Order: sequence, then structure tokens, then C-alpha cells
Amino acid sequence: MCIIKDKEDHYNSLLLGNEICINDDIIEKFSSCWTVSRAVRVTEKTLALIDISQKDSNYATLVLSTEHGPIVTTKSTNTLMKNFRKEVDKQFNIIKEVVETIIQKEIYCFPDISPKMLMIPLEGSSCKEATYINFTMLTDVDKYSDYQSILSFHNYLELVIDKPFGTIREKFLRCFKYHSIYCYMDNQLSREKKGFDYLNSWEGNYYRSISGVQSEVKYLIDVESFRKIKDIAFLNYAEFSDEELYAVLDR
Repeated sequence: MCIIKDKEDHYNSLLLGNEICINDDIIEKFSSCWTVSRAVRVTEKTLALIDISQKDSNYATLVLSTEHGPIVTTKSTNTLMKNFRKEVDKQFNIIKEVVETIIQKEIYCFPDISPKMLMIPLEGSSCKEATYINFTMLTDVDKYSDYQSILSFHNYLELVIDKPFGTIREKFLRCFKYHSIYCYMDNQLSREKKGFDYLNSWEGNYYRSISGVQSEVKYLIDVESFRKIKDIAFLNYAEFSDEELYAVLDR
């Protein structure tokens, strides 16, 4: 019990202490308080999946979450995300194709999307390992240096990443837009017509600093968009007539 308590105390000191640089001292900071597990899962409470495969020969991923203390595993970040998609039956490729159809552009490095989670890979493609950040848990993103940004989470954790602020903010904005397109569209066609209500369940509030996305999404999504995606997604959209689509889309 003393060991567990010591790990908890050390982790809490990290949360309330100085920011932690992912590329410089992530192993040094967390190794004394992490737990090893092969059974760790990605959930809506996950803060980040940090790829440490090139830093530590024993483990591949550091999992940070509000449900538990730091956990390391030999499973890669991509393996953990693939397992998550299987568990929640998320049709990653279908969601990606739906968003690409609406914005009429192929998307590289697509995030994982569900109403209560937006897992954004910081780098790489689907075939490479990447560090993932749960956008819904962020309270702030700011410039740390000319080539670094600092991510602040709602549980007071602060991580420094080697990405310029302008670059990472633009990436987060794009991914938030993709998320908004899919979830707003799905909500509006749920008969309850919930719009952007899912944002109320997010624990982080950084999205509020990004203006214009909701109005842009409403403009992009029209009846013609749904005609195009009926053949892509089995999302019960086909049951709507054009008249009903105009009604649910406030057209």
C-alpha cells in the first residue's frame, strides 16, 4: 500500500508542478509513478497516448487518463486505438469518408471521432505510431517557444510538445471541424435534433476559443451532402425524405 500511495503522491505532484516536455523528460518524470499493464484501454477519460517506443526499450506507450494513474504498456498507440474502435464499434473509415465527401477533400492523418471524444494524432499516418491527444480534455493550448507548444488539460496536467503553436492550433482547428461536421450531422438526423449539445459533456473547454466552426459546419451540411453520403454510410439517413432533411437541417 505504501508503494501505491507513493506513486499517487508523485503523480499528483506532477499534475500540480511544472510543465513536462514530451520529447525530453517524459520517461524521467513518469517512470517512478507509472504502472505496467497489458490490459489498459482507451476510454473517453483518456487524456493522451504518448508514443515512447523510441525512448524506452521496454514499453511502447504511456497512457494518461483521469480514470487512473500513468500506465505503460508494450502495445503501440495505434494498436490501442484499433482496439478502442473494435470495442465501441466505431466505423473509422466510414466516418472519414463521410467527412471527406462533405468537405470534398482527401484527409491525411484523420482523428478518431465520437461525440464525447476527439483523439488527434500529432504526427504520422495511420501506418505509423503517433502520440494522440484527446482534444475534449484540453482547457488551453499556447505558445511555449518558437518551435514548441504547451497543452493544458482539465486535470491541471501540462505537456510541452515540439510543434509550433501556429501549426498545432491549425491542426486542432481542422480536427475540431471534422468532428463537428460528423457529430452535428448525426445529431440532427437523430429525430431528437440535438445539434451541438454533445459539447456540453466535454470536460475540457478549449473548443470555446475556436470561433466560427459551428456556423461553417451548418453552411457545409445541406441536403445535397446527405444525398452523397447515403451510399457511403449505413447511418439510417436513407429513411429521410428531402422535405424532412430540409426541416432537420433548418433550411
